[in-house]
Amino acid sequence: KKLVGHAWWTEVKDRELLSELLIWISFHPYPPQVLKILGPDNELYGYIYTNRSDVHIKKVDDRTLWIDELVEPPYVVELEGAVL
Repeated sequence: KKLVGHAWWTEVKDRELLSELLIWISFHPYPPQVLKILGPDNELYGYIYTNRSDVHIKKVDDRTLWIDELVEPPYVVELEGAVL
C-alpha cells in the first residue's frame, strides 16, 4: 500500500523537522490533532498530524491513497470599520 500526498505535504522522518513543524503549526488558531488514515477496507495507511479537520483523501487505485492540498480558509480582517 502507498500513501501519496500533494507537493505541499511533508513526510517527517527526523526529530529536527518534526520540532520545526510543531512550532509552525502552533501559531495557527486551531489545535493540532493526529488523524489515522484508513483505506477503503479499513487498512491502516498511516497518520497525519494537522491543525485542520478538512483533509481530503481519495482512492487512486486498490493500493494507493492521495492526500490533497489544503486550501486556506478565508480570514476576516477589519480595517477602519470595513470587513474584508
